[in-house]
Amino acid sequence: MKNLILRTITGILLVALIVIAILKAGNWLFNIFFIFTCVGTYEYRKLLNIRKINISIWFYVVASIVYFIVGYMPLWDFFNHNILIMIIVVTALSLLVVELFRSEENPFENVAFSVLGLLWIVLPLALVNVFPVLFQNGKYLLLSIFIVIWLSDTLAYCVGSLIGKHKLFERVSPKKTWEGSIGSALITSVIAYFLPMIFPNIGLS
Repeated sequence: MKNLILRTITGILLVALIVIAILKAGNWLFNIFFIFTCVGTYEYRKLLNIRKINISIWFYVVASIVYFIVGYMPLWDFFNHNILIMIIVVTALSLLVVELFRSEENPFENVAFSVLGLLWIVLPLALVNVFPVLFQNGKYLLLSIFIVIWLSDTLAYCVGSLIGKHKLFERVSPKKTWEGSIGSALITSVIAYFLPMIFPNIGLS
């Protein structure tokens, strides 16, 4: 019970922080999601260490550079796009060079997991900053996406706790159930249908 209360309070605070960051956009959005990127990459590297996969600490430097180049939109106005893409490619390839000079047993495996971390954590969080710039009323579209994600996770937990009996992927996540996943998908889809009425500015039917 205490764990549920703590998770609820933490969730509410994070939701409030994300909503404020999205609505204010600009530096707020960039800085808040950079903090999330730092926390995410730290947790990712810590999880890999449990599996005896020890990627280089250079991964954090590369992650920060990639986040900055992709997420800091004034750079895209100042530099040619091809130059920035080349910097990202060269920066990512530096992971290979670093790993080859380390004394780890599986350098190519470490590189693979490093690149996965960039694609799975850093790039999506950096692209959050692009929404308000590329899309008209992009911050409301972005907020809608987060609302759908939050609804899906919360409903999966609630429905699964109430009626969940059949395990979904027990090897990956022991408590997730088919009932929770299907119930969440159905209810979230119904609520998402009404989001354009709540946020008419997002420009979706």
